[in-house]
Amino acid sequence: MYYNTPHNPTGRVLSESLLAAMADFARRNDLWVVSDDVYEHYSYDAVHVRGRLLAPERTFAAHSFSKAYGMAGNRCGYVLGPSAVMRELRKVSTHTFYSTPTASQIAAQRALLGPGDAWAARAAALYADTGRKAAARLGLPPPQGSTFLFLDVADRLDERGLLGFLDDCVERGLLVAQGTSFGPYPTHIRLCFTSVEPERVLRGVEVLAGILGR
Repeated sequence: MYYNTPHNPTGRVLSESLLAAMADFARRNDLWVVSDDVYEHYSYDAVHVRGRLLAPERTFAAHSFSKAYGMAGNRCGYVLGPSAVMRELRKVSTHTFYSTPTASQIAAQRALLGPGDAWAARAAALYADTGRKAAARLGLPPPQGSTFLFLDVADRLDERGLLGFLDDCVERGLLVAQGTSFGPYPTHIRLCFTSVEPERVLRGVEVLAGILGR
C-alpha cells in the first residue's frame, strides 16, 4: 500500500483517522506500507501525521531533502523502516541506483547540522501565503499542504482538448502541468505555486484566471 501526504498533485493532507484505518487494513491483510512524507514540512491548515508511527512494524517512510530544503536538483532522500527488513531494502536500492552523489549528501548533511529546519519553516509560511492567494484568485479551496493546486478546466476546453488549452497557456507565457501526468485526469492541470518567487507566481495566476474567465 502506497500513499503520499501532503499530496502531489492535489495539495490534500490525509487525516490521522484515515491513516489509522489504512494501517489497520494493512495489518489485517498482511501488507507492507510505503508512507511518502516528502512534503512533511509543508502542511498548512491541516496536521501532517507520519504514517510510520501508526504501523511501524510494516511501514517504510520516504523523506526528501530535495523537497524539504529546496534542493530539487540534488535528488537526495532517505527511507526509514523496520530494522529486520532494511537490509533487503538496501539490496533493492543498490540495483536501482548505486549511490546518491557525494555533493548531494554533503549538502543534505549541512542542512541537518545548520539552518535547514529554520529555512523550511520560513519557506512553509511563504508557500502557504502564496498558495492561499493563488487559490482565492482562482476560486479554489486553499491548499492543505504540498506546493500545488490541482484544478479541473473541463469547462474551458474546446475541440483541441487539454493540449490545446496548454498551448493557449504557453502563448501567454504560462507553464502548467497536464493532469494526465498524474493519472486519469484528462481535463485537469497542476499549478506549482513555489516554482518561482511569489510575485511571478501570482502574475501567472492572473494569466490563468484570464484564460479561465475567472
